[in-house]
Amino acid sequence: MLSVAEEVFGDRHKAQRWLRKPVFELGHQAPCAVLCTSTGYSDAHAVLMRIDHGISG
Repeated sequence: MLSVAEEVFGDRHKAQRWLRKPVFELGHQAPCAVLCTSTGYSDAHAVLMRIDHGISG
């Protein structure tokens, strides 16, 4: 997930910060906290894709 976030944000530190910050679309949970749930990776990935396409974030 870090590599995807890094690609979206263009910076490793911004990507790491996003992974630790609560995100509204993930129920106000940090992406790193939901990655181990059954749908967490796909949910976090979907949020990143929306950010990448200017739809969210």
